[in-house]
Amino acid sequence: MKGKVKRILSGMLSVMTILTSVVQPVTAYAAEPEPAAYEAEYPALQEVRDKLAEDEIVTAQDYEVEAGSGFDVKSDFSSMEINREKVKVTFHEAKNEAGQDFDGNRADSYKAVYFVEPVSGNPRYHVIRHVVVKEPVKEAGAKRTASPGEQGEKGHSEALGMDEEQSVADLPRKSTNLAGRISAASRIADAPQKRSVLSKLKEKQGQVTLGQGRQMPAKKKEQEL
Repeated sequence: MKGKVKRILSGMLSVMTILTSVVQPVTAYAAEPEPAAYEAEYPALQEVRDKLAEDEIVTAQDYEVEAGSGFDVKSDFSSMEINREKVKVTFHEAKNEAGQDFDGNRADSYKAVYFVEPVSGNPRYHVIRHVVVKEPVKEAGAKRTASPGEQGEKGHSEALGMDEEQSVADLPRKSTNLAGRISAASRIADAPQKRSVLSKLKEKQGQVTLGQGRQMPAKKKEQEL
């Protein structure tokens, strides 16, 4: 009985050993990314660096741009050191992690690939530049546009001779109750009424007419004498 159990355990260990030896290569193969199709013709710089002259080596640093800035990833080689007399640089592609093409109006990170061909005929290669598109930075001191209602209140405040910083809401509110109205009416009635200019003119005209009437009988008496 014991010998039978040992044979079973031995067989199970053998199967596990075989499975382990098969699974490990498959896992390693899956972990290695598949090389891009262009790498056969344009290998990475590290693979051909020792076959190039110093002035034929193109270096690229990460580059950040603001969304909507109009950055052209195909022709703008900012952050790249290129000796244009020694090499020719051509844009190949720029994609994000999801495989989507470059979009300068959307915040994301893109891997841009450029082909480099030395004029001397030395091995050609590719370089990668990471382009990060960021959201535009809002200015801290940006002025907020006033709404139509706020503009109306501002114009009314200026018409009243108020400063721009003082709003109509800051003015003292007058009492509009019934008692206040009656009190105001009584004060107006008790106040001495000022004569208008027209009434003054009429009074002077009457005085002139009265004076002329008094002078006419005196003249008649002189004529009779």
